[in-house]
Amino acid sequence: VRDEGFPEAAVELIGHANAAGRGAPEAAKLALARAESARDYLVVSERLPPERFSVKGRVETEPGAREGLEEIPGEASK
Repeated sequence: VRDEGFPEAAVELIGHANAAGRGAPEAAKLALARAESARDYLVVSERLPPERFSVKGRVETEPGAREGLEEIPGEASK
């Protein structure tokens, strides 16, 4: 992320969660929260501009099956 050769590069952070045992809506919240947490860490600790980051959550609805992956869009930056 800090590569001096790409100071304007956009970064997409994707949080993942498995819906087994919690249901897709709760897993979607968890997946998005994971991506947001990673973004917040990079913005605060590494002093990177928040506008460089977009966040998404992905939920695996059928463990082990790639076709069971749902993508949940998040906010562009905080």
